[in-house]
Amino acid sequence: YFPTLPSVSAAETLPGCYLYKSPEKIKYFKTQNLKSFFTCLGFLHGSQNPYALDLMRRKAYGRLSVLKGQMAYHSDFMMRILNFEKLSKRLWEGLSQETQKNMKFYSQGINIGLKEAIGRKPSYYEKTPTPRDWHPRHSLALLLLYHFEHTKNQLPSLLSNMKTRNESFIQNLLQNSP
Repeated sequence: YFPTLPSVSAAETLPGCYLYKSPEKIKYFKTQNLKSFFTCLGFLHGSQNPYALDLMRRKAYGRLSVLKGQMAYHSDFMMRILNFEKLSKRLWEGLSQETQKNMKFYSQGINIGLKEAIGRKPSYYEKTPTPRDWHPRHSLALLLLYHFEHTKNQLPSLLSNMKTRNESFIQNLLQNSP
């Protein structure tokens, strides 16, 4: 989906997903269709940021203290009150089949990337399990967390938008985020 790519060599990382790396170490990818696009994007996110994704998922679901201990209790308590896990399930149910399909491709890519990156564990993961499989609703939970943190915690606005239960809410989140 890039009109022109720098003069660099490409490697097919997944079927239909060609990864390019510029001399400045900027990564690009080229795909033939939307399925490959979402899978490739997920792969890049999963392989480059596996533990950041897991930390953010744990934070969104109120389970960060499993890794961070007592210092994350306050955050976990707040996140469990907000219940992004339940809200993300409700959002998922309101999405069109096309959007659900694309989010499944994205999640498949993340899982492939996670498996590739499994050997690069940060020190705080030494005694804990590796990140578990990624599901589409995890991406929605992260979107809710991102919105919550970057709108100065305007929870009433977030909850009133949840009543719509349709894709316009997600598009609004993406467009209005800083």
